[in-house]
Amino acid sequence: MAIINWNGSDLPDALRPLPAGRYTVEALDESASLTPEEEDGLIQALDALRAGRGIDHDDVRARVLKRIAT
Repeated sequence: MAIINWNGSDLPDALRPLPAGRYTVEALDESASLTPEEEDGLIQALDALRAGRGIDHDDVRARVLKRIAT
């Protein structure tokens, strides 16, 4: 995912390397913010990562795929 700032006419550099195809572009709502619970959850997750209690990407992917398959 990339966040781009676009002046409405020039092609942003972030889009130049993309292969030909169809894309969806959605304006970012600047007023959107995290709930206190979401922010607290992210802080806890970052603390866990810093303490070495992270989960390997492949393990997370396997868990998600298993969960959506059921």
